[in-house]
This record gives sequence, structure tokens and C-alpha cells, in this order.
Amino acid sequence: MLQSEIIYNIKNLRAGGLQSTGEDLSDAQYAFIIDYYRAKLIKQDIDRGKQSRSQDVQSLGKVTLLKSTDDCCEIGECTLRTVLTIPSFLEFNSTALITFVGTIDGQPFQFSKENRLLWDQFAKYTGKLTKWSINNDYIYITNPPTTLLKYITIRGVFEHPKLANEFKTCDCEDELTCNRGYDFEYPLSLDRVDLIVKLIAETEFRILQTIAQDDLNDGQSPNRR
Repeated sequence: MLQSEIIYNIKNLRAGGLQSTGEDLSDAQYAFIIDYYRAKLIKQDIDRGKQSRSQDVQSLGKVTLLKSTDDCCEIGECTLRTVLTIPSFLEFNSTALITFVGTIDGQPFQFSKENRLLWDQFAKYTGKLTKWSINNDYIYITNPPTTLLKYITIRGVFEHPKLANEFKTCDCEDELTCNRGYDFEYPLSLDRVDLIVKLIAETEFRILQTIAQDDLNDGQSPNRR
């Protein structure tokens, strides 16, 4: 389902549930609330020992790389990094929910924490493997399979799906197809969509209704004599 459709459904539900409040939310505010409840449900599942669902995962498409330094780049001595910073992933226990980093034809790279890269190169069996790490929202590739590696693919569960969708600049034919606002497939299963709409109706609408009623009273309690 498109995120714009989810926003439209919530607006319709709110219009039917609340009589003229004189207060309105923007699509960006609705999108933020939807993202918040999506993140909450995903983290609840992980707390219960469940893996994130495939519907939660987005791909950034073809992500462009460059050399991270001006040094000579040879196999075994080469480090590449993404040209652009990567949209924020959801995190669990300080670990980003990244499900895949590798070549565009599906060859995965091994994850290594940045502070372990120096030691990992001395590992007997895995020291020469291609590894990826993340630092300051850039993805770094150490020991790439070829010094000519220009693109990688990154998949994961992103904090704000709209930003991840807009990141896929390499997959866009023109600016119009790249910038579609909220008209993109929102990474969430349909049963979760229904649950999120219900949660928003039960919590956020109630808060907004209270605020609207308070505004009608000018935020003042009745005068006491």
C-alpha cells in the first residue's frame, strides 16, 4: 500500500471521528506518526525474539562508491565508501537493522565493526574477505573484490521509509519519477497497516481532540469566585 493511501485513510477516519476541531495536520506530520508506530511495532517483535519481516525491508538500489582516501588503491589495501550518507536505519541494542550489503548481483560482504577492521585483517581465514562497516552514516568497503567496484546494494529497515525511497537516485529515469512524495510502496504488511491505523485512532486522535477542546476554552479553567 502507498504511504499516501495510508495517510488518506487516517484523514478520513479522523474526519468521521472528530467533529470540526479547526485543527489540521500536514501530510508530513501524519507520515512522522506512521513511521513512529511502525518502528514501535518492529522493535516490539525483535524484543520478543522475532526477526524483522521481509515487508519491512527496503533497498537503496545502486549505491555509488568512491575511494575513501587519495592513496593508491590496490587489492588488500583499498577502502571505498559511499558517496552519500545513508538514511538512518532502525536500531536495536545499538545495532542498525541492515540486512544486506554487497554487490548488485547479490554477493554479500561480511560485516565488521569499524574499531575491529585493523585486527580483522590478521584473521587467518577471513582476513582477506571483503568487509563493510558503518561510520558517520557512510558505508565503508574494505578489501573490495575489485578496485573498479563502483556500485553496491544496501538493504535494511529504515527509520524513515520516505528518505530511503528518495535515496534511490540511480534507479530514477528523471526527477519526476524520483520525487514522488508519499506515492511509494510503504514497507509494511497490510495487517500492520490496519493495526497502526487503529493505534493512531485510539491514541493520537484522543490527544488531538483534547487539545482542540482546550483551545475552544482558550486554555482557561472556569473562573472561581
